[in-house]
Amino acid sequence: MVTYKKVIFYFCISFLFFGCKTREFTDECKYPIGTLLFSKIDFEFGEMYTGTERIDSFRVYNPMHQDIKLRFTDTLPYVNIVRELRDTVNYTGVEFEIAAKESELFYLKLSVAYSFPVGSIKEPVHIDINGNVFVQPLGVFTTVVENPENLLRQNGKGYPELTIVRDTFLFDSVTDGREWRVSVPIKNTGEQPLLIRRIETDCDCVVSEMEGKMILPGEEKVLKVTFDTMGRTGMQYRVIRLYTNAPRSPLKKVILRGYIS
Repeated sequence: MVTYKKVIFYFCISFLFFGCKTREFTDECKYPIGTLLFSKIDFEFGEMYTGTERIDSFRVYNPMHQDIKLRFTDTLPYVNIVRELRDTVNYTGVEFEIAAKESELFYLKLSVAYSFPVGSIKEPVHIDINGNVFVQPLGVFTTVVENPENLLRQNGKGYPELTIVRDTFLFDSVTDGREWRVSVPIKNTGEQPLLIRRIETDCDCVVSEMEGKMILPGEEKVLKVTFDTMGRTGMQYRVIRLYTNAPRSPLKKVILRGYIS
C-alpha cells in the first residue's frame, strides 16, 4: 500500500534528481543564443601547426517546454561540427531537434592542412534556431604556424635561421598622440634563404614595414615599426608576429610595452 509518506518521499527524490539535472545543465550552459543555452561560444585553439587537428566539445541545452530545431549555418572546409569524436559526418548545415529540457553534446573539429595559409583566424559559425539566424555566432580562433617538420623536409640540406637580438621594446612614458618608432634588425644566420611569409600586428595603431620578404644567408634587414598612440592611455602591450620558413622559429613575436600618459 502506498502511503502519503511514500508519495512525498518519491516526489522529493524525483525533484532532487531532475531538478539537479536541470540545474547542472543551466550552470554548465550559461551562454544564451536565442532560446538555447550553450556551454561555450568562443573556441580558442591557440597556436596550431599546419597539418594538425584539434577538437573541443560544447553542450547545447534546451530550457523550453517544446522541442527546438537547431542548425549551424556556416560551411567552412576546415571547421566540422560532429556528434561523436569518430564521426565523419559534418553536421554543419544539417537541421535536427533538441528535445525539451534536454541537452546535446557536440564536438567542434578544426583541421589545418599543410597548404593552409599562415596567420590568425577569426571565423564565425552562425546559429539557426527554428528558422531564425542570430547575430551572435560561435567564434573560432587560432594562429596557424608553418609545421617545423614540414619545413625541414622542404629545405633538405641546411635550413634558414631567424636571429633577432632584441625582441622586446619598453618605453617608460609616451604622451598621447605621439608616434613611437623602433627598428628591429632581422638576420638570417642559417644556410638557406629566410622567407618572411607574413607580418601581423594586433592593432591598427601599429604599422610595420620591411624592404623585401626574402633574407639571404648572412644577410640582415630591418623591420621598422611605428606605434600611433593617438587616443590610447595607460599600460600598452602590442605584439607583432612574424611568420617564417625557419624550422626553429616559424613564428617570432616582437613585443612593444609601455605606458601612455
